[in-house]
Amino acid sequence: MSLSEENKELKSLDIIFDSAQNKLQFQSDQWNSIDQKNAIVIAIYGIILAIFLTGGITDVFVIYKKTLLNIWLFTLVVGMACNLLSLKPKDIDIPPKIDSLIDKYLNKEIADTKAIILSSMNKSISRNDGIMRKKTALMSFSINICLPIALGFSVVAVFLKILKG
Repeated sequence: MSLSEENKELKSLDIIFDSAQNKLQFQSDQWNSIDQKNAIVIAIYGIILAIFLTGGITDVFVIYKKTLLNIWLFTLVVGMACNLLSLKPKDIDIPPKIDSLIDKYLNKEIADTKAIILSSMNKSISRNDGIMRKKTALMSFSINICLPIALGFSVVAVFLKILKG
């Protein structure tokens, strides 16, 4: 391979490498955003639970039906569980890992090393996408289904508590 052909190959690899790094950075930003939203939602669930357990509002449910209290508690537990599960794994996979590069690729050609790193990055991108789909689905279920139900029951219980005196 001539020097100009090798330079063209390296420039192509550089473009792909930069694109892969940008995708990994974008995934990292999304990952952090999901985790931050989860923390807020978990805090909301905690506040709802704390108010109801300390405010005596659970008595209102018992007056009407104990089943309502159980549905409300079940909804809270499922919503919180979904949010906690979506926090796992905690860290995104962002190659290349420097230690393995030094050990394995120190004596390889630049183009070969970049190709190997790109392959590793591509696998990580695919794996991260799958994990983020799971994290997003769990968080969406919690926010779009469990949280409105829990808040709805909460608003009704507060209203009934006010009426009851």
